[in-house]
Amino acid sequence: GGGFVRGSSILISGSSGTGKTILGIQFIIDGLLKNEPGIIVSFEEDTEQIRENSKVFNWNLEEFENKKLLKIISPLEYDAYELALQIEETIDTIKATRLLLDGTGRLQRMLPQYAQLPEYMGTVSNILKNKNITAVYTNETSNLTGATQITGTGISPFLDTVILLRYVEIKSEMRKAISVLKMRGSDHDKEIREIVITKNGAEIKLPFSEYSGLLSGNPIKIPSQAFVEAFKK
Repeated sequence: GGGFVRGSSILISGSSGTGKTILGIQFIIDGLLKNEPGIIVSFEEDTEQIRENSKVFNWNLEEFENKKLLKIISPLEYDAYELALQIEETIDTIKATRLLLDGTGRLQRMLPQYAQLPEYMGTVSNILKNKNITAVYTNETSNLTGATQITGTGISPFLDTVILLRYVEIKSEMRKAISVLKMRGSDHDKEIREIVITKNGAEIKLPFSEYSGLLSGNPIKIPSQAFVEAFKK
């Protein structure tokens, strides 16, 4: 599948525990290892938690923070507009090229009564585009499997790519699936693949090619495959 286009904005949407944060931090780590500075803004975990949880995958964030390659911003210290300024200043200070904004759903609560999230996200998105930052946003959806409202926040117009993570039940076992719903300006992989969280982070495996109906939450074997299996005794 290759990487993301520089300067694009990507939404990773999925229910709790599907691996959104891990994928997001992995995207930042991937940049850090190429000497591309990054910023993490997390509404989901505090700074210390992010550092600790990353150690599970042998990602030593403090090492990159000490080298001034990484900055973790705690958004709860600011209002929404101060946060946008803080992000902009940090981009300039560390020459960041990648940003992770983990938990966009919580932004609405930071906004003053009169402000709308789509307008605010439009402003943030413009800052990032102008500075050629590749941005990954995560958003939590409520239902575990089955059809789901993707963004829930009205930010889709600013997105170049939407990635959906979900649980699928196959042979009474819960597995995780990843699919790319839209990718502007590229012929993307339309298959639904398995995603597995290992000690090295998230690994994207082979497509669930023998199943259809995965996104509805009711996967059924594609007939030819079911037919073959029926005779495999």
